[in-house]
Amino acid sequence: MALIVCPECGGKLSSYATMCPHCGMPKDLMEDVQDTELKIKKQAEVKPHDPYEITKFGRYPQGINGEVAPIEWLVVEKQKDKALLVSRFALDSLPFSTALFEDGCTAYVTWDRCSLRDWMNSEFLNTAFNKEEQERILLTTNKAVENHEYYTPQGEDSEEKVFLRSLDEA
Repeated sequence: MALIVCPECGGKLSSYATMCPHCGMPKDLMEDVQDTELKIKKQAEVKPHDPYEITKFGRYPQGINGEVAPIEWLVVEKQKDKALLVSRFALDSLPFSTALFEDGCTAYVTWDRCSLRDWMNSEFLNTAFNKEEQERILLTTNKAVENHEYYTPQGEDSEEKVFLRSLDEA
């Protein structure tokens, strides 16, 4: 029996265990994380440095236990007095839209009308950032563009503080 280290909490567990006794992370997920870490390490050997600066801003429930912790952001673009930040880790998981049409599907809901956009700019914004932090986040105009991959309607331009990157930007 060998001891392995949990990538989530750093606790030690038996190689025969099915999950971490400290944080509850399933062992099969640990292997996925370790594979990802290996891929990242191999890429790091090719690249001499990480292209993104990391900063912490706001706090949100994270990890297996949902403990509130600082949010880590990648600084993907920097100008004199502003920066574009993308969260380093997935922070939550919600559907793009909860609206249902007569046929029971959510097809053709555009960004400007989706429930995810509303949630990100209300519940997430108010949970993750205090008033002072919210004042520092700029209101951004996002241009609606044609979707050349799925050929869905483009919707209308929208303004928000928190948003998803477009297919072209991601």
